[in-house]
Amino acid sequence: MNQNNKLNVVIFGSPSSGKSTIIGRFLESYCRVTLKNLKMQGLDSTFLDKKTLCWALNELKSQKERGLEIDQKLWQFKTTNKTFLLMDVIGRSNFISDCIANTINVGIFVIDGTREAFDSEMGVGGLSRVQANLLTLLGVKNVIVLINKMDDETINYSKSYFDDRKSEVINYFDTIGYNTQQIQVLPVSGLTGFNVGKKFQEKEDILQRSRKLNLKNEKENEKENEKEKEKEKEKETQKEKIQVKKNLKIKWWEGPSLFQALDSVNPENYAQYPLRMPVKDIYKISGIGTVAYGRIDYGIINQGKQIIFSPGNIISQVHSVETPRLDYVGYPGCTLGFSVPDLEYSQLQKGMVCGEINNDPPKDVVQFTAQIVVLSTDEVIRPGFEETIFCHQLKIKCKFEQFLEKIDKRNGEIIEQNPNSLKRGDAAVVVVVPERPISVETYASYPKLGKFGISKYNKLILIGIIKSVQTPKGLKKIK
Repeated sequence: MNQNNKLNVVIFGSPSSGKSTIIGRFLESYCRVTLKNLKMQGLDSTFLDKKTLCWALNELKSQKERGLEIDQKLWQFKTTNKTFLLMDVIGRSNFISDCIANTINVGIFVIDGTREAFDSEMGVGGLSRVQANLLTLLGVKNVIVLINKMDDETINYSKSYFDDRKSEVINYFDTIGYNTQQIQVLPVSGLTGFNVGKKFQEKEDILQRSRKLNLKNEKENEKENEKEKEKEKEKETQKEKIQVKKNLKIKWWEGPSLFQALDSVNPENYAQYPLRMPVKDIYKISGIGTVAYGRIDYGIINQGKQIIFSPGNIISQVHSVETPRLDYVGYPGCTLGFSVPDLEYSQLQKGMVCGEINNDPPKDVVQFTAQIVVLSTDEVIRPGFEETIFCHQLKIKCKFEQFLEKIDKRNGEIIEQNPNSLKRGDAAVVVVVPERPISVETYASYPKLGKFGISKYNKLILIGIIKSVQTPKGLKKIK
């Protein structure tokens, strides 16, 4: 499969939006989750006898004991043309640290579609608005918005209601700078499964799916007597009949299902970029020598390539690539190691960036200008503020030397020149000076290496994107 068809997906929404139920329905429809492997994860077997898989994902013993959702869950699945790694993160603002550390190709945005909840989430100060703003800064260009709970009695799969909510969503994404052509808005119901997996187009499709699920449940519950099984089958059949009737109400929807929307995403081909690989670890292996380990963000790496490590401008050549691929070539998204036996272990450090010597090599950066947003802190931030930032595999203490402009984060308009302070919710353009030279890039050129954050007291308090960088030889501006 083409490396460009391997994509990372993050699903997010408020805790009550129904995102876990949607994930359960989606994975259940492709047999990626079974009763057997859920039992292995510690799910109470008595609970499985009463509930379906879509409810089971949030009921692991470890979660019930803590009274919390698991911070991050990962699943892999395939569509017709692509392979996806699905990441579910907790429905609060600390999901951003996961997004900064990972390459996110597609964002699935789940919104509670019931009237009161929607108005709250998409209203001024609502959590959905906050997350949409932050996705803009994180560079997630492809977004699929799911208006959930269309089965609710107050909505009853109403086309006019969905059209109104879709218009509100599209208008808001337009105001925060998104290309609305890349925004897909879908009506769904996690509870009934409508429009989540493959489309249910005929009554026979639904009944056939129900029979298959019943057979699986029978194997898991062999000890049940025949009379109880027959009663359960009758109940399931009645439920499917009700679902068929509901599906007749939503024949107006001619758009894609979630499965089809994911399959239609066309990501950017990062293999055509110059090489950029942040170094995560360095090893010294007997008989091989020094090995640099990390994940390729841009470009490809292969044996014999002339490379350079920044900061430090350390030049070497790839002697061998340690990868399971038969062609021994590393592509964007691959995590691998490659040997550079002519370098000493002590010459390389975590947070360095590997690139090509003759194709836009990475440069040492001594200062950069960034656009930031203050997220969650009670402190007032003033010029001279010092804190440790994290960017790709790099963690380094930096000084926020100068505040150039305070801006409106909704439209980028300048509110104040040279502000004296920043507080929670403010956005600004600032000058940042690291304590030593580092290797970062402008967000416009290499988005994955051009975003950063600050975490304090286990909270993400600030996020930013790099607008321009200054090297020892001068200023490198955005093109």
